[in-house]
Amino acid sequence: MSLNSEPNLRRLKFIVIFLGVLLVAGMAALIAAFVYKFGRLGKDGDAGTTVSRAAPSASAERIGRHRIDLRPGETVGNVMVAGDRLVVTIRATDGNLRVLVFALDDGRELGGFDFRRP
Repeated sequence: MSLNSEPNLRRLKFIVIFLGVLLVAGMAALIAAFVYKFGRLGKDGDAGTTVSRAAPSASAERIGRHRIDLRPGETVGNVMVAGDRLVVTIRATDGNLRVLVFALDDGRELGGFDFRRP
């Protein structure tokens, strides 16, 4: 039986087409996953909430437990560790934004910013 026979060529064409379709579908799924993941960053609500985790420089016993009081209509937006600081972004329903900065070694509030819409 020759390699150039009709059934072998048909089988080879099928395999090449199948692998091409599989490759295109995989790339489309990968692109869709990136668009879904990165398209949700920065949006209001839970979809935009990001938490950055890093090894804290202080133990939980030294920091203790602290409470951040949210005003009516406020939600926690982003929580991020930057060096020995904890940065908490709080979003209000009216579009205003509060950023609070805490020290990781003792948990005290170092300061913050209030961003208000005119």
